[in-house]
Amino acid sequence: MNGYIYILGAMMCAQVPAAPSVSPSGAPVSSPSLPAASAPAPVAPATTTVPATATPVGGLIAPEDVQDNSVIAPSFAPPVGYAPPPDVIAQETRGLFESDHAFDGFVEPLSNPIQSKDPRALTEIRFLTMFDWSRPSTPVIGGGAIQVYAPAQFRLALNERFELFIDKFGLVRVSPKGASSIFGLANIMAGAKYVLIRDEENQFLFSGAVQYEAPTGYPKIFEGHGDGLLDVYGIIGKEFLG
Repeated sequence: MNGYIYILGAMMCAQVPAAPSVSPSGAPVSSPSLPAASAPAPVAPATTTVPATATPVGGLIAPEDVQDNSVIAPSFAPPVGYAPPPDVIAQETRGLFESDHAFDGFVEPLSNPIQSKDPRALTEIRFLTMFDWSRPSTPVIGGGAIQVYAPAQFRLALNERFELFIDKFGLVRVSPKGASSIFGLANIMAGAKYVLIRDEENQFLFSGAVQYEAPTGYPKIFEGHGDGLLDVYGIIGKEFLG
């Protein structure tokens, strides 16, 4: 910037002619001439030298200097009485027609397996064989016996709450005392069940079921009479020791 102003001032001085000086006697007085302005030396642009290879800072890390955090115990402990949330991933990845495994501690009813219902939604085929001996005072058959062979129970869980079932289907043999035995098909008993309350944390279930017994059996074994039978069930399940 200074060089530019200096050049501009020199050019102005060169363009304006100097007025002649006159001495008191009238003789012209010569003025000393100014030196010619010289051009400023060119200024080279600033440059920064970059090394061809970067010099590493510090040295390599030795394996023994690396801290192993795998043996450090966590400092967080869950509070007393803490219950983990339900396994949402397992429920979301439930298979087709898979039983509800959130209540695997429950046991199916064993007494009166046709009329007793499980509160869970299950998928299974259950085979039963039943024998019954009657007292001599029993009407019609006296001291005979009744056997039920291959009664199959079919249950299909559409989801974790809804189930379709067939709880009675099979062969029945009636053996009255002093008479020949009689074979025949039993009535078919089918229905649907829905879990109304499903509490995994407290292991509690309340379900409702509707069942219809169709008169499809053989009349001589005391089946196949009337217009059928419609039943409504309320089923409660609770785990006490878990």
